[in-house]
Amino acid sequence: MVDTLDPKPGFSFWVIGTVALLWNLLGVMAYVMQVSATPDQLAAAYTPDQVELLLAVPVWATSMTAIATNFGVLGSILLLLRRNWSVPVYAISLVALIIQDIYSFALTETLAVFGTTPLVIQSVVLLIAVFLVWYSRQAGANGWLR
Repeated sequence: MVDTLDPKPGFSFWVIGTVALLWNLLGVMAYVMQVSATPDQLAAAYTPDQVELLLAVPVWATSMTAIATNFGVLGSILLLLRRNWSVPVYAISLVALIIQDIYSFALTETLAVFGTTPLVIQSVVLLIAVFLVWYSRQAGANGWLR
């Protein structure tokens, strides 16, 4: 049996690409809300311990969040444009996400202060990021990216 590459992606490619873009735009929105929140706004929504933890995030960790979210959006746009560059861009987003998660869960008291909810949320985010790297690689292998 001979496998041939189908250069035209199917409907599911466009759905996955569009959902990925919307998902990553939500990530950018969450990032912007996080970095633009004032201490008073944080105090209205969180306990004093939570506010202290949020305000103590170093610039490098915040930068990892910016890279992860913005590269996720860029990767999604490149995927929808059917560009091979979506693969390494999604991979950079994933690496930045992993670094951010290491900071959040190994170097701080996030679980003690916030409970397990952030771990569950970040696990879903991580799974989606891994999926997008895998999916973009599969799209390239199928000949859908150029």
